[in-house]
Amino acid sequence: MISTSKKAMLAAIAVCSVLLLSACTNNSSAPNSNTEAVQENSQNQSGENQNSTNPDHSSDSDNTAASEQLVSEFQSLLEQDGKLPEAFDFLDKHADQLKPEHASQMLLALEDAQIKELQSLLDRYFSGNNQEQIAGIYEIGDSLEELIHKAKDADLKAMLQETLDSGYQLNTTEGMFGPELDYRRTAQYSDIATEDTAAYLKLKSAESEQASQRDAALVIPWEELLKRAAAAEDFLNNYPDSSSKEDVAAMFSNYKNTVFLGANNTPLFAYENKVMDEEARKAYTDAVAGDAAAEGTLLGDLKKFMDEAAKSNYKLTDSLEQFRDQLIK
Repeated sequence: MISTSKKAMLAAIAVCSVLLLSACTNNSSAPNSNTEAVQENSQNQSGENQNSTNPDHSSDSDNTAASEQLVSEFQSLLEQDGKLPEAFDFLDKHADQLKPEHASQMLLALEDAQIKELQSLLDRYFSGNNQEQIAGIYEIGDSLEELIHKAKDADLKAMLQETLDSGYQLNTTEGMFGPELDYRRTAQYSDIATEDTAAYLKLKSAESEQASQRDAALVIPWEELLKRAAAAEDFLNNYPDSSSKEDVAAMFSNYKNTVFLGANNTPLFAYENKVMDEEARKAYTDAVAGDAAAEGTLLGDLKKFMDEAAKSNYKLTDSLEQFRDQLIK
């Protein structure tokens, strides 16, 4: 049976980690009818070797084929357990040979493999006396690199090193220690990926750099919360066909709820007197000033909410609560 502490860690990691990856789309198509054959024969009559008159086309085809082959090799690597460090090495070695669409395919497949292996790695953190050993050397703010340097036990040091090399970072929820995806690692390859994948990794790496919530509390400023929510909303508007849209939609929903509700341990309206948090009030008032709060956007909804809240001197009344419920349903 899983302990309460481990359940808390699993729940926290589930919030931080993505829970989806669409299957890779097969863009190949079969040749169609005799028309193409006729066209091909007609084209070949202009010369025995078309590539001699269009070397750029030949070169591009060769590069695409080579890039596709790398994708195949990478996917074969990920099908093997415990190969995440090798997968990152593979990316480092072949990054400049990949087409953007293939780089994105590989990065998202890598994310999927990390999610798949997360549970088994987490189990190892809770086996033996690993929790106690980490607690004995951990100081607030320590990175994995610092823990690896401090660790004296060879097995513990090896597990921490594997965690780092596999693209994870340390999660310290409720005094427990475990791995979580570190999107800053994959975001390093954003410049070789498609625009939507680069934008997706930027959103996720912001959470890896500083999670918006820890232990049911908002741990970033309200201004930063709005910034991340707006960025997620922009992604959904700019890339409606992205394979990452469902994950970003879940992020946006979580951000939006936090904007209007706060977190359990950082409520937007105080539990005692139901008055809006002063820092949130200032951040929200500044955010909706001017032309930024367009109709139909998060900031547009927030402006309506703040206008309504002003009527009750920013105190949560029954009518304001009902108005808020309509905005976040």
